[in-house]
Amino acid sequence: MKTFLVMIALCGAASLASGQGLVIFRTYVPSSTPPIDAPISDANGTLLSGANPNYRVALVGGPATTGDPWGLTHRGNLPLMFNPTDPTISWVNFGTGTTPPDAPGYANTANRNVRVVLGADEGQLALVQVVAWDGPQTTWVQAWQDAQSGSTRIGVSGVLRLTMLGPEQYYAYLWGLQSFQIDFVPEPTMFALAGLAGVELLISRRRK
Repeated sequence: MKTFLVMIALCGAASLASGQGLVIFRTYVPSSTPPIDAPISDANGTLLSGANPNYRVALVGGPATTGDPWGLTHRGNLPLMFNPTDPTISWVNFGTGTTPPDAPGYANTANRNVRVVLGADEGQLALVQVVAWDGPQTTWVQAWQDAQSGSTRIGVSGVLRLTMLGPEQYYAYLWGLQSFQIDFVPEPTMFALAGLAGVELLISRRRK
């Protein structure tokens, strides 16, 4: 019975992926044009290693027409992306080897690196982000929520605007991805103070 249910889930995933945009989840692709080399680190610049199972990284994405990107304090609506042949695979850990793409800082996606952009058909524009966190959470939404209370470190890449291509050899890569860091989310008061300091600096310069 259990095997039967798993087969149903996989068939459903394949059906969902049919005609949907697909992205290669690899953060190191030197042969790509442009090349991709975007390791992720903590606030001290230490690359995140798979030796810590709580260091997790995933993709979120959706159609550009309705997508709202995530921020450290802004709740977006781009959903977690999953593998088309196994929907239980979404986030992964980091590498533990000595050279990319198996080194710390890089997503350890191995041969399960395809992800589905639900709602973005082939030929359409999609918004995609890489997200990372330090914690046992199994979804990005939960990690982001916990980060708002200061209990989890998170990080979010810039928004990638990718055109969904056709057959497998033309899957979209994470073109334009840049390195980023995970850290605790600053409290709202810190943002307010930073804004106030900026205003005061602008006023003082105008007086001079």
